[in-house]
Amino acid sequence: MHKIFFYLQHLISKLKSYFSGNKNLDWLNTMTFFICAWFIFFPYPFLELFCTLASIPILGIGLSFFLKIIHFINSKNTGFNENKDEQNAVSLYIILPSIVLALRVYFKFNCENYFSLLTYLAIPILFFVIIFILDHLPFKGILKQQTQFYGLLVVCILLYSYGVSFGINCLFDSSSPERFKTKITAKYTRGGGDYPPVSYRVTVAPWEHHPYKEDLPISEQEYEIADIGDNMYIDVQKGLLNIPWYYRAPKKYKNTLE
Repeated sequence: MHKIFFYLQHLISKLKSYFSGNKNLDWLNTMTFFICAWFIFFPYPFLELFCTLASIPILGIGLSFFLKIIHFINSKNTGFNENKDEQNAVSLYIILPSIVLALRVYFKFNCENYFSLLTYLAIPILFFVIIFILDHLPFKGILKQQTQFYGLLVVCILLYSYGVSFGINCLFDSSSPERFKTKITAKYTRGGGDYPPVSYRVTVAPWEHHPYKEDLPISEQEYEIADIGDNMYIDVQKGLLNIPWYYRAPKKYKNTLE
């Protein structure tokens, strides 16, 4: 028993020594920046990058919490005094993945019913609120009013919750699609020049139980042959988390929109 206690004490000492110069997890912030840039400019492989970015904030918060416990245990011996300015800051390993995940998921997947999405946003939000409270319990005065800090934190939690929940819902959905017929009501281009490149889009009429018009991307060749009133088919899937999402059905014939 004495040997086990000595081993644990030695392990904690080693960990404290190793992380003492990396308390702000700068290495994780740097890694997060490069992965986010990769996912923004070249999102392949999409699933692997999505899962990696979704894991980084949890990893960062876990490591931060672990390091604070180590410093808190040794605070009496080392005269530890936590910098409140450091504590009242949201790290890059939370900010960047939240923004990038939300943007990528928003532009890749189309949600048919945002009301059903709101229900699942509460789960990760509750998780992060609990982790945040536990993460700051050892430090007195940390829960004083910090408008900018808490405002940014709330935004990050909302973006992360949306990106992860809806991304998982679509990426891991194995349900059979239900096909609906609609018509093109308008077509237009967006962007142009070197960046952003020109994109071709069509507006389609409401279908079945979907009461709104929607814009969908098409290729340049399809844009040239598309006419107002042409048929287009939409596939709707149930979603892993029961959040319906839709996309344009695969073309049946070459050089056609059907």
